[in-house]
Amino acid sequence: MSFIGDIKTTLFGLPIAEVTTTADIPDFDAAIPLLSETNNWFNLEGVNFIADKGYDVKKVYNFVRNTPIAIVLFLLIRGSKKHNLTDDGHVVCDAGIPMIKDDKEYFDGFIKQKHRCKYYK
Repeated sequence: MSFIGDIKTTLFGLPIAEVTTTADIPDFDAAIPLLSETNNWFNLEGVNFIADKGYDVKKVYNFVRNTPIAIVLFLLIRGSKKHNLTDDGHVVCDAGIPMIKDDKEYFDGFIKQKHRCKYYK
């Protein structure tokens, strides 16, 4: 089992909702149902949704933007991590293995290049 996320009160930091799923469910896929279900019994309008990079995907942004239940504040500092690169420009992972380009994610005004381990399919 993998802990995916919880919703906490900001005053006391106590969890008011949580979800635990298997490790094959990405954080962002668990976020939208968790927010929706919690909003059914606890009014989340105007609540700050503070999340890490696991929730930094377009479908979470769109969900929050199109519903009045939360404000998104992602705890990300873009460009803060310096990636080691091979001579031909490939990112090297923390294990020292060159990664390969896998996919692109399109945003308004920029394209995010995704990389993956060459041993993962």
